[in-house]
Amino acid sequence: MTKPVRERLRARYENDEEARHPVRRRARTRARLIPELRRAHKLWSVRIAAFGAVLLAVWPELPAEVRADLPYSNQIGAAVLVLTLIARVTKQGKSS
Repeated sequence: MTKPVRERLRARYENDEEARHPVRRRARTRARLIPELRRAHKLWSVRIAAFGAVLLAVWPELPAEVRADLPYSNQIGAAVLVLTLIARVTKQGKSS
């Protein structure tokens, strides 16, 4: 590092307590709840994710014959994930 760069960095961090102690630095992003939290059950992304959770809980209990007879049974989990992501980024109209 050249001397002018080193001096600029030192000047920048000399008076900045948070910069000298990065462990104490607060996170800049925080998890925020959506404003319509009480109506979250109406969002398609939540509905599809709930369906995926139920499917994940029930899947081991299904007989092997039933699981084998389902078409594309090895890709169902990936499909539910993709559908959830698509529903999450798709604008959903106000439902009453």
